[in-house]
Amino acid sequence: MPGEVPHITLNLPNTPPLGRNAIGDDMIWIWDSELSLLRRCNISELPFGSGGGGGGSGTILASPFKVRLGDPEVVIVTVSPGVFNTEISDLRLVGKTDYPVTTTQLNNAAFRDAEISYNSVDGKVTIKDFSLLAGEFVVLYPTGVPSSSGSGGSTALLQEQIDELKRMIAPFVPTVTGAAGGRVWWPSEDAPPPGWIIDTAMAGYFPMAQNSSDPDFATIGQKLGSKTHTNTEEEMPPHNHTAAGNPGVGNNYKSGGSGAPLDNVTGDKKYNWTEKTGGYLPSGASEKVAKPYSIMNPYFVGNWIKYVGV
Repeated sequence: MPGEVPHITLNLPNTPPLGRNAIGDDMIWIWDSELSLLRRCNISELPFGSGGGGGGSGTILASPFKVRLGDPEVVIVTVSPGVFNTEISDLRLVGKTDYPVTTTQLNNAAFRDAEISYNSVDGKVTIKDFSLLAGEFVVLYPTGVPSSSGSGGSTALLQEQIDELKRMIAPFVPTVTGAAGGRVWWPSEDAPPPGWIIDTAMAGYFPMAQNSSDPDFATIGQKLGSKTHTNTEEEMPPHNHTAAGNPGVGNNYKSGGSGAPLDNVTGDKKYNWTEKTGGYLPSGASEKVAKPYSIMNPYFVGNWIKYVGV
């Protein structure tokens, strides 16, 4: 019918009977992304282990292979009293070597080469002096994982990228003293991300780059500056006051600036006439005073946040 969504009915093979693990020649259906069609495949082409992942061949992309204690691929071997090896075996590891191996038991850290042996003939990976525990799992990264050497199995490139990220975030990570130098501008009303708090020491301050040759900016953590300023007499520009309407005064009285005021002298008589102007009269005051004025630049309010760890 027009507009009806087309569909395909498939007769898929039965799953293995209960009590039996899948074997290499069991056939299943997969979607092959390179061929853009549904095709049958041998399970030996697929990732393996109850955790999934691993192996891979042909047009099926490889992925990490994860195994846990109790999986048929895992055997704990006693080497000597209190010393154990963990062996991971599977035919799909045949011919594949140099698998980077990590485990949750070591916080997903990779084993050193000397701690791992490979038997590419039998498809066995042995982790020396290591016993996989219940609830933990081991991950093997198959051929196809990018590496800096191009060998495919190495995690060198991944480790290089992790090391670079660590260097990038180092300014934000608290040191052994608990201090950290990095700050991030956070102009948001939302709470900072987990592990970050608002740096209240920065509240109300602009950051200023240190200048060791300038006493005002020489000391890290120094707080100076003001939102307003009131001019002093020396900061006023030189200007003239005209003594109009005062008998005997025919010139101007010059004042202001950094020099001493010049008295207007007519003959041998000295006049000390002044006229107070400007300023404002505060509430309850009897004399005018200079009014402070803002010296702040246009601003945008936010917070500086710092990383303290989770």
